[in-house]
Amino acid sequence: MRGQGRVFHPTWTDAQTGELMVARVWALDYSINGTRHREPANTTSKTVAQRLLRQRIGDRETGKVIGRPDRVVLAEYAKGEDGKDKLVGGLRWLHETQFDLDGRRSKQRIVQCWTTWRSSSVPKRGRCRSTRRAWMRMPRPVSLRALRGRRSTTS
Repeated sequence: MRGQGRVFHPTWTDAQTGELMVARVWALDYSINGTRHREPANTTSKTVAQRLLRQRIGDRETGKVIGRPDRVVLAEYAKGEDGKDKLVGGLRWLHETQFDLDGRRSKQRIVQCWTTWRSSSVPKRGRCRSTRRAWMRMPRPVSLRALRGRRSTTS
């Protein structure tokens, strides 16, 4: 049916042998408001890929998913002139830059949080992708009431 999108196995021609290759995982192809979106489903099950396709179409129509969530990068580093790693892109860079533009005094705490999180769960160099597993390891903030041993007023 028109407008439902499709799931498919991507194909390509091998440069060395000239043989037609077919991927094991399914890919999604759909369009919303005239914009075509293609992304990997990262599954070998057609049923799971079709469910993901319906979910992505619904999420994009309601505005939940914007851009390319599979290409989101937490932090991107490059070697600076002094030979040290320099933050040049990704969510961390965006977060810190926004704090600089707003002139917020709590930027030191944000840098500390990102540094602690990076040292515990992310590769040291290059790009690191954001994944559900990585976000679940992010330390949760603790309220002052909890630190003082008091119960929450809402429970």
